[in-house]
Amino acid sequence: MSGPSIVATKPSASHVGPTVTIDREIDPAVLTRIHLDARQRRGKMLVVAGWVLTVAGAVIYCLACFGAGADQDLGQILAYGSVPFARGALGVVGLGTLLWLVGSFTYLRAAMDAFEPGPTDDPAVDGSQPRTRGAGTNR
Repeated sequence: MSGPSIVATKPSASHVGPTVTIDREIDPAVLTRIHLDARQRRGKMLVVAGWVLTVAGAVIYCLACFGAGADQDLGQILAYGSVPFARGALGVVGLGTLLWLVGSFTYLRAAMDAFEPGPTDDPAVDGSQPRTRGAGTNR
């Protein structure tokens, strides 16, 4: 006897992958953990991609500026395009920085959502005893 099939992924606007249909019920906590792990992985990939893009843009910018001569300043490069490829290289640096920031916030938000406070050794944390600064505590 087969039970009703359920979809193992939560449909959302940002979901682009295939859905998995299974014949048994999955614990919602497990599904939530899977989604949080995927968001953390996506955040890590964006951070690394942003870092690589920023470093590549900085290298291209340096090559363009060294090739143009030392008499050009940033204002002339941005306003008049006096150094070929320098404006594009600065755009690549900006895009890499933006990817890095988005990846950082994606990872950190997933990490905060995944945090589950557990039992603690410190009774002052759960409010059963007032916190005192006695021997052995470095807080």
